[in-house]
Amino acid sequence: MIARVYAFYNTDRRVLSLLVTVAVICVGIGGWALVFRPPPPRPESTATAQGTHAGCRELMTSVEALHWAAAWGGQLLFDALVFILTLKKLISVRSLRKRSFMALSLRDGALYFAVITATNVANIIIYLEVNDVPMTNFFLVT
Repeated sequence: MIARVYAFYNTDRRVLSLLVTVAVICVGIGGWALVFRPPPPRPESTATAQGTHAGCRELMTSVEALHWAAAWGGQLLFDALVFILTLKKLISVRSLRKRSFMALSLRDGALYFAVITATNVANIIIYLEVNDVPMTNFFLVT
């Protein structure tokens, strides 16, 4: 992604340094969120007619949810930056060519980044709004 946007801007070093700086910050945020999250609660054993089964971890605390939201937020920040830079370049180049806006956005990947950004926003909202409920694969949007 960095190389593609860097090429869009004719190898402008300012764009490269912005993208690399934001990428390093985002990796740092994600690393912090995953390394320093609180330990998960111990699963409880459940007695059933078939015997005792070790229960799966079903609840996510609000503190854990904040850490996961922070990790996804770092990814959202970088994807949003790539989307904005791609869209900015797409709009500035649009007048120079006779292609439609949709064709250019498909070629330049702007639609891809729009979908990824929207999915990340939905994932973060789920982590921030849904607390102390069973977390199944349904809640892991991406």
